[in-house]
Amino acid sequence: MLGCMSGGPRLLIVFAVAVLLFCANKIPELTRSMGRDIGEFQKDARKPRTVKIHD
Repeated sequence: MLGCMSGGPRLLIVFAVAVLLFCANKIPELTRSMGRDIGEFQKDARKPRTVKIHD
């Protein structure tokens, strides 16, 4: 199946399968954390910014 692929794509597929097999229980926690971080970033991006200029 992977015989016709060159080294780069083959390695990516093998790496993706290994991550899914060995880290499958961490994926929900990781996606939850990423969602919280994105929400926090968006919340901070909506805040008005004030700049104080001292003469």
